[in-house]
Amino acid sequence: MIDNLIYTIAKKNGASNSVAKLIIAQAKFETANFTSNAFKKCKNLFGYKFVGQRKYSDESCIRAPKSEGGVYAKYDNIEKSVLELLSWLKRRNINIQNEFSPVTYAAALKKFRYYGISSESYAKGLQHYLINTSPKMMGFDVSTLIIAGIIFYYLKKR
Repeated sequence: MIDNLIYTIAKKNGASNSVAKLIIAQAKFETANFTSNAFKKCKNLFGYKFVGQRKYSDESCIRAPKSEGGVYAKYDNIEKSVLELLSWLKRRNINIQNEFSPVTYAAALKKFRYYGISSESYAKGLQHYLINTSPKMMGFDVSTLIIAGIIFYYLKKR
């Protein structure tokens, strides 16, 4: 459900298929598969800190761990959190219409100091969640829709 929402928002705002899926993987990686307090309490998918005012957030939420410092930004909904990331990418001229792999996407983020760990570690985190990321159409996996279509076709031929 959250995967579908993120994917739809990213695609609606010009992201390629690979970028939309990588954004889902990024959100899962940043929130430990949507279990972090920053996500649960702040609808913050990407660990954004509150720095006075963000484009899509005008409120602080909970304190970040001491190792990171700061306070997480609070978003009214998931869409605003995704739009914040897309805005960040566009301001840095990262072409979201391009096709990216986890390695090239991680490198693009690292170039602008988006995260502190190594590019290799971040790419591995993205890859881990990308494997388990498959946006569904209307609650159905694409393969389910294909199978249903085949069954419908054969039933109709009878």
